[in-house]
Amino acid sequence: MHKCKRLMISLLILISLQSAMFSQPGKPNNDELNLYAQALFASIAKMKTSWGAFNDKSLDRAPTNYDRMIVEKQAELTDNLPGHIGEARIEYLDRQGLIERAQKLKKAYLILVGHPMITEGIRVKISFTTHWVTYGKRRLTYAVSDRSNVYFRYDCQQEKYVLDEVSLDGI
Repeated sequence: MHKCKRLMISLLILISLQSAMFSQPGKPNNDELNLYAQALFASIAKMKTSWGAFNDKSLDRAPTNYDRMIVEKQAELTDNLPGHIGEARIEYLDRQGLIERAQKLKKAYLILVGHPMITEGIRVKISFTTHWVTYGKRRLTYAVSDRSNVYFRYDCQQEKYVLDEVSLDGI
C-alpha cells in the first residue's frame, strides 16, 4: 500500500513538473482532456439526478434541460471536448454565441463554466460552476448559481486516474 502511495505522489509531482516545464501554457494534454470530458458529463448527470425534477416556472428564467446543456467555450478547456455522450448533448458557445442566445430567449438561461484542474491532496479536482446568463444594456451578465466538484484519484492497479466523487453545492 505504501509503495502505491509513493508511486502516486511521485506521479503527481512528475505530472505537475512536466506540465509546468514542457507543455504549452493553457493547453491541456489528451489525458487532461479526457478527465475534463469525464468531469463535464459526470457533473451533468449528477445535476440531472439531483436537480432535474425541479421545474422553475419563473417567467424570468428559461427552463433547464440537463440533456441539452450550454457550456461556455474556452479555447484552453473545451475545444476538443465531445458534443455528446449518451443522451447528454453539449453546445459550446463563445461570448458572441451567449449574447445571441440571450437576445433570442429574452430571459436568463443556465450555462456551465469550466475551471482549471487542481490537486487536493492525492486527488485531482475539476470544477464547473453554473451561471444564469442575461444580456441587457449591451452587457452580458453572469450570475453564479451552483458548483460541481469532480474528484479523480490515481488507481495504481489500473495505472490511470478514475472517477472518485462528484459533489454539488450552492454558492
